Amino acid sequence: MRTWDASTAGSSFPTEDFAFTVHSVFARAVNLRPGRGALLSLVADGDFEHPRAALVPEARFDDWGVSPGGTGSFAEGTLFFDAADAAVNLPAPRRSAADEAAPRLAALDSGASQSLKRAAAAVAAIRKERGAEAQEPFAGRLDAGAQALENAAANLSVAGVLETCRTLVGLGPGLTPAADDFLCGWLAGLRAQAYVTPGLGAFLDEAGAAFLGPPNLLAATSDISAAFLGEALHGRFASALVAFARAALGVGGDLDRSVGALAAIGHSSGTDAALGFLFAFGSARGGKG
Repeated sequence: MRTWDASTAGSSFPTEDFAFTVHSVFARAVNLRPGRGALLSLVADGDFEHPRAALVPEARFDDWGVSPGGTGSFAEGTLFFDAADAAVNLPAPRRSAADEAAPRLAALDSGASQSLKRAAAAVAAIRKERGAEAQEPFAGRLDAGAQALENAAANLSVAGVLETCRTLVGLGPGLTPAADDFLCGWLAGLRAQAYVTPGLGAFLDEAGAAFLGPPNLLAATSDISAAFLGEALHGRFASALVAFARAALGVGGDLDRSVGALAAIGHSSGTDAALGFLFAFGSARGGKG
C-alpha cells in the first residue's frame, strides 16, 4: 500500500472514524463525500488549504488511481482508499479555527483604508487582464444583490440577508459559482469588522444559523461551493482568503503575494472572493469596485 503523510488538516476535518465516497478528482485536489456533512478535501498546495481540507504537499492525485465513486474510510488517523490501495496519514491535532478566522481589525484608520485601496487596485488589474468582468452576464444580478446585502448588514437585518441570499446562492459559472465566492469574501470582511462594530458579530452568528436552518440554502449550489460557504457562515475561511484579508488590511503578509495566491484559485473564484471582502469595506475605499 502506498502511504502519504498530510502535513496539516483543517479545524473541520473530522477526527472520528467515517466512511467516504470519492466525489471528484483533480491533479492538485481530491474531494471526498463522508457519510454525513459537507465535502472534505485533500489538497497539494498550501494556498488551497481550507477548514475541511488536509494538505498533502506536492501530491498528484490524478496519479493515485483514485476515481469518482470510489470508496474508502478514515480510521485511527489514516484515510484509506479501497480500490487505489492508497492511504494518507493525517496529523493530530487539527489546525485551530482561530487560524482560519478573518483578521482582527483594531480600527479602520487611514492606514487600513489606504491598504484596502491598494488591494482593490491590484485585484481590479488582474480581473481586467483576464477579462473577468466581460464574461459575467449575471453581473447585474450580483451587483443588485451586493447592494441589498450592504443594506441588510447596515440594518443588522437577518431577514434581509436571507432574502438576498436566496437570489445569489449558486449564481454564476464554475465549480464554485461566482456569487458564492463573493459571499465568502463578504462574510470574511464583515467578520473582520465585527471586532469594532457593536452587534455585528451576533448578527452574523444569527444570520449563519438561519441560513443553515430549514430550508438549508446551501442545497441551491454545488457540493464543492457548499463546503466553502458553509464554513464561511461559521466564520472559518480558506487560507488564501485569510492571507489576502490580512494583507488587504495591512496587518500582515505581502499584498502582491497574497493577491496572486488568491487569484490562482480558479479563473475568477479567488478574485470574486476578494471583491466580496473589499465590498464589505466599501466606505473605506470610496465605494464598490
